[in-house]
Amino acid sequence: MPDAVTADPIRVRTAREDDIAAIVAMFPAAEGFDDAYWRGRLRACTEEPDKRFFLAAEHDGRCVGAILGEVRALEFRSRPSGNLFATVTSPESREAGIGSVLFEALCDRFTAAGVDVVRAMVRKDEALDMAFLRSQGMTAGPFVQMQMRLPRHGMRESE
Repeated sequence: MPDAVTADPIRVRTAREDDIAAIVAMFPAAEGFDDAYWRGRLRACTEEPDKRFFLAAEHDGRCVGAILGEVRALEFRSRPSGNLFATVTSPESREAGIGSVLFEALCDRFTAAGVDVVRAMVRKDEALDMAFLRSQGMTAGPFVQMQMRLPRHGMRESE
């Protein structure tokens, strides 16, 4: 296992293709964030670099964390905001401030893009993610997520 990592000196930069393997390894396999997912996100971010951000934290030449977000408007009359989709750090980097460094860098990019609010949708049972976001100053927002299950085989065609 690599040596423990501290937040100093950490270099935050735009993620690259050669970071993908390290990022995939940081996520539990059950979450479904595989190589194709991250490559697709990286491609999307390079297509709209002023609105989509995929950042990596580098320490001693290796990727030790990543964060992903974009500027967009949610449904139902919301103004554009910064939306955080995912953040992860390597096991040896946890509790070293890497996530905070990445979060601050993402917020800087959101501010430069002209938005003044950052949002994240988190599962109610994800205590670690919730604690991290609260430690960054995030609180419950003005929107309520609504959902429903769709029929397994789609809607029946009308005759």
